[in-house]
Amino acid sequence: MTPQISVIVLRGWPDDDLAACLEALAAAATAGPAAEILVVGEGGGPPGAVPNELAVRWIGRGTGDVATAWNAGAEAASGEILLFLRADVVPVADLLARHVAIHGRSDPVVGLGRVRPTGGSHPLALLGPVADPEAQARDLPGCVGQTLSVPAAVFREAGGFTEGLAWGAKVDLIHRLRGSGVEARWIEGTAGRRAAPTTAAGAVRERFAAGRGSVELYRRHRALLPQLELGGFASGQPPALWLRRLLLALGGPVIPPALGRLLPTPRLRERWLRFQHEYHFWRGARRALRGDPVWRSLARPPVVLMYHAIGRPGERPGCYIVPIERFRRQLQWLTRLRYRVIGLEELLAYRRDFRPPPPRSVVITFDDGYADNAELALPELRARGFKATFFLVSGCLGGRNSWDSAGELAGRPMLSWDQARSLLASEMEIGAHTRSHPALPELPENALGEEVGGSRRDLEAGLGREVRTFAYPFGRVSGPVTAAVAAAGYEAACCSRSGVNDPAVPALLLRRLEVRGTDSLARFALGVHRGWVARRRRP
Repeated sequence: MTPQISVIVLRGWPDDDLAACLEALAAAATAGPAAEILVVGEGGGPPGAVPNELAVRWIGRGTGDVATAWNAGAEAASGEILLFLRADVVPVADLLARHVAIHGRSDPVVGLGRVRPTGGSHPLALLGPVADPEAQARDLPGCVGQTLSVPAAVFREAGGFTEGLAWGAKVDLIHRLRGSGVEARWIEGTAGRRAAPTTAAGAVRERFAAGRGSVELYRRHRALLPQLELGGFASGQPPALWLRRLLLALGGPVIPPALGRLLPTPRLRERWLRFQHEYHFWRGARRALRGDPVWRSLARPPVVLMYHAIGRPGERPGCYIVPIERFRRQLQWLTRLRYRVIGLEELLAYRRDFRPPPPRSVVITFDDGYADNAELALPELRARGFKATFFLVSGCLGGRNSWDSAGELAGRPMLSWDQARSLLASEMEIGAHTRSHPALPELPENALGEEVGGSRRDLEAGLGREVRTFAYPFGRVSGPVTAAVAAAGYEAACCSRSGVNDPAVPALLLRRLEVRGTDSLARFALGVHRGWVARRRRP
């Protein structure tokens, strides 16, 4: 009788308890689908007592190469479905049934099962990657160490696991299968328990290996960068980021996690643990990228500046009005400090190619589209060869600001259509900023579509140029708003959240540093360096 599922168990971890793993599989096989068990990896024979009701095949392939061992098991397997399991995992009773069930559909899928660390694991091993809640879901790295099932025919057609990968063989396989249209789906609930490292040294080694392995995966598949932890260097709190940069610049010394015991409060000790978790990943990545210019690009992601109006000589500065003299000094500072000013389109080109832009890259943007942008800002930009993107309120071109009735920009003259064309003639870039500058989350669906998509149509018709970028009025954004922006065909959109733009930051939620007219040059310089500045609430 041909088994429905072949379970390929990989030995070789210090905390393996193969007997416990096999005992749990025996219970699952008794109550579940027809199964066969194949054991591969280090040590070719049984560890001792094996449950009588379980027929185990021992594949003698003593190798430290995880992919080679798993491929050997898959080659010997006869089941319709292949389930790959590490020997340090004790599966739940219905694991086999759940993995078989997820394949009970016409289209092939990859089944993933979440494995939880045991309670005796070191706290450092219990942490997961810090994921920005507004960033793209990083689900692929989460499959490392988890259970994975795939139809045998699909696995063999894909050529199996890529041999030679020391980390992330499952990530590599899923990425290749996704490219051929195979969906990855998680089974419900917990798939089992894993003996994660019980010592700080073991947890540090695991994180170091994850950093090195992520670099290897990126070199093989650049499209993985936004989903890997490697694409989010600037995640976390600013003090931790500053300390991480400092230690990595000093060569990435090993910092004992036990130092956290000296901290006075549980909260500080927890933050120290999180810092260690991130730091040792980046130690591994830094080691793997030694001498590679990609490292500096990852560690210094681009900053997008947000301006509004430029004030004429003698005009009072405000939150949204930057005096021309201050604007000129800011551009001079960028030149003197050798920041690389690139256009938003150039930044998007790097993102499309899954390459981080050069380190210390800066993008300049203007919101609303005031006449002074062309009359005052444009000459300063052109004098230095800088590009900028101007987000225009299409329904107000040739008129005045009509949405800020009580603010400092009330009634301010807007660009004319001819001035907007002059920006394009000067090799500047144009983006959309709605038709009338409303708070988009407050609009009904039909009005939302007209404001977002209508602005693009207006500008493309009036300027004769494709418009692919958007900026959210007032920085206000929500799920339905980003969905409307995507439906309108924009490639990228800028919000008003401060921060740098790692590869993991979604293209429709690019962050920007607001430049206020009351900012000193020192505050501006600090903001460009860090990607953010501390702000008081606007009056």
